[in-house]
Amino acid sequence: MALEIINGLVVFRYDLGDGPGILTNTKNVTDGRWHEVIAERTGKSAFVTVRTADEDDDTVEGESPGTFSVLDLDSETAKFYVGGVPDSAGVLISLY
Repeated sequence: MALEIINGLVVFRYDLGDGPGILTNTKNVTDGRWHEVIAERTGKSAFVTVRTADEDDDTVEGESPGTFSVLDLDSETAKFYVGGVPDSAGVLISLY
């Protein structure tokens, strides 16, 4: 699962085992203003909302391919990072 800013747009990626669900919000967040980003996933469905003061919320929705609907993490080996991944984690740079 990843939440990124690519070319000024918020991108939410997740993979439940049958291929990635990729949602890209259309609101540019590199405009010098504060934005609130909300990424939600329930089952295969996901939503990404960008909130900006004095503007309507911008929400996109989609779902991952396949039949799996659970993000199954092994509690013994899985790690969840917020804000970046340290070089020592050994994670591939390009996930998709």
